[in-house]
Amino acid sequence: IGFCLNRVFSIMDGSLVICFLSKCLTAPLDRVKLLQQTTATGQPNFLTLLKNIDKRALWRGNATSMTKWCIVVPYALTTRDQIHKRCNSAQRQLALPVNLVWNCVVGGIAGSLGVFLSYPVDITRTIVTADQGKTKADRTYRTSTLAVAKMTRKKKLFTGLQLSLVGGFVHWGVALGLWDTFHPLLTYQSAAYWLLPQICLLCGGLASYPLDTWRRNKACAKMYDGVITQPMFSGVKPFLLRQLSCAALTLVFAPLLFNKAQEGGD
Repeated sequence: IGFCLNRVFSIMDGSLVICFLSKCLTAPLDRVKLLQQTTATGQPNFLTLLKNIDKRALWRGNATSMTKWCIVVPYALTTRDQIHKRCNSAQRQLALPVNLVWNCVVGGIAGSLGVFLSYPVDITRTIVTADQGKTKADRTYRTSTLAVAKMTRKKKLFTGLQLSLVGGFVHWGVALGLWDTFHPLLTYQSAAYWLLPQICLLCGGLASYPLDTWRRNKACAKMYDGVITQPMFSGVKPFLLRQLSCAALTLVFAPLLFNKAQEGGD
């Protein structure tokens, strides 16, 4: 935990801080997406879900989601840095397409490690967030601790891990590959620099989306003793809406953060 926190605060530039803030503020859209992915029968309408969901539970599962994010990102970026350092990537003058492929492979390997280390947190977040009970008495798993305890007893804490590792390789391979390839070409003052992380995460999320839905279906089907066969792109509308909202928030926060950095001389 100490390593993760130290790494988060030591490596994060402003663009990643903004990603963190925007994810917290748009968490309700993420919950709606996950409910669409994991509902046992039918394809719940996005607007209907948003209307009927308990407003007090819009951020349910966000704490575990941010915990997972604070595990994945430090370990993924540390592993990526170590691979590039050992391979002397900075000293190699590679053509842009070759550099992009190389960065995607390195990012995929690094991201898979972060996904593996954070998987118990991630599956707990899936189970808790997918619970549609409006009050604690109605919920199958009232707290994350109870969900972890039951999954451990049932030996299901790593359900869907293989799919998650493949999805993590695709997601972080695309996201980190695009970031490492194109962010050195942009200046810190440009809007494109601040929007690039959102674009990278959007591309990575879309590339790995079918695998993400598949593994969440498996996890919830085992924990709720049912069969879930939602389409592979269930919930993609709130996912896209969340990414667009994050991009809009980036345009709001970026000038404030950049001006503050200039005032502080950093």
